[in-house]
Amino acid sequence: MFDIGFLEFCVIATVALLVVGPERMPALVRSVGRWVGKMKRFMNEVKGDLERELKADELRQMMVDETASIDLGKVGAEVQDAVKETAKEANDSLEEGLFSLKNQELKPPRKVESTSAAE
Repeated sequence: MFDIGFLEFCVIATVALLVVGPERMPALVRSVGRWVGKMKRFMNEVKGDLERELKADELRQMMVDETASIDLGKVGAEVQDAVKETAKEANDSLEEGLFSLKNQELKPPRKVESTSAAE
């Protein structure tokens, strides 16, 4: 992170031991470790947020490009033609059904003779 080698780390630790003293050194090391951990977590969160934002921007741009490439007038005309064709087919089939009903002979209902056991 700070590009510190082993020799630099030993010098810093020796100076800290002389300045702070051996009694308070473990508490100092723990608190420094906590702060370094918090900084790393914060940097990873910021990095993740930036990456997610960049991906979202790329997706948004791709969607804008995709919708711009679609000719909405052509799509609308195709849908309108399909609806007209479907309506015409439905009308034709209805007319055929009505025509076939008109041409059928209407027969009077058959008279059913009852056969009873009492006769």
